[in-house]
Amino acid sequence: MNLQPDREETHHLFERLFPVYREYCTSVSVRWMALSIETCVYTWWLCEQTKPHRLVDLGSGFSSYVLRLYQSEHDDVEVVSVDDSPEWLEKTARFLKKHHLPTDGLLGPDEFLATSGYDLAIYDYSGGEIREAFMAPTMERMNDDGFVILDDANHIVHYLWMAKATRDRGWALYSLVEQTLDQVERHAVLAHRGPS
Repeated sequence: MNLQPDREETHHLFERLFPVYREYCTSVSVRWMALSIETCVYTWWLCEQTKPHRLVDLGSGFSSYVLRLYQSEHDDVEVVSVDDSPEWLEKTARFLKKHHLPTDGLLGPDEFLATSGYDLAIYDYSGGEIREAFMAPTMERMNDDGFVILDDANHIVHYLWMAKATRDRGWALYSLVEQTLDQVERHAVLAHRGPS
């Protein structure tokens, strides 16, 4: 399976998501803090390719909108969003409600740790040591053939933790520089078991 499309292949998704992304970055967050539109576009594309049933975004926000919009158009899809900030979960809920999307499944970290069996995750959770320490528990809650999009791989310390969490699970990391590099030079990587 090709996991690294060129941007021309995903441009129609950019055109669809960007108007709401622009609204989000002016009314809820700012562009350099929000998950990049490039990573959001790649996430939707990966969902189309892999058809996941249980999805989770760690670090609620526009990613929560993207996953729930995908959910609204596909049967048998469950979405959970995780944040360690109750205030941010409330902001996410308000934005989802404004766009007539479900607001259930907004969880704190302890609630998330009581779940498992995810097919796809977006990881842009918290910051610093909290972000790094929560990677391994997240990987442990993925199905064996799941996919994890790990944001901010340009941050060398974060990347080393990504590599460790992935290696410990016996998965591989795939570069998404061409798909997700944004204006402030952030990019993501993809963790997946890879061919057996």
